Amino acid sequence: MYGQSDGYVDSPLTLQEIQKIDSRSISSQEKHYLRLLAHSLFTFQSISNTLDSPDCQLLPNKEQCLEWLILKKGFNKEDSFVPVFLEQLNIAAHQLEVLGKHYSVPPLELSLDQLIDFFEMVAS
Repeated sequence: MYGQSDGYVDSPLTLQEIQKIDSRSISSQEKHYLRLLAHSLFTFQSISNTLDSPDCQLLPNKEQCLEWLILKKGFNKEDSFVPVFLEQLNIAAHQLEVLGKHYSVPPLELSLDQLIDFFEMVAS
């Protein structure tokens, strides 16, 4: 359920990162959205690192995400989870691009702290 350092492999977020998000003084809904966005960012970073993307500043495209899901995670193109997951990554990609522009960094170089700072700024 949590990141690999906590004995699980299904989430790119560690228990410490989740606790860091949960300790913030933002609404439960914002915390949930922040966890989803962080999960997406770390997934994109993993995809980019795994596939040796030639342009490490760009978010992986749909085809690269699909390739990663099939090769590294063992999914099949026909699995009902795949199109839903790819659509959610697409939505997150748009938000990460907006945040990257806000911080003047490529989206893949965003940090959890920047995501948290942005959510806290918007919430106040």
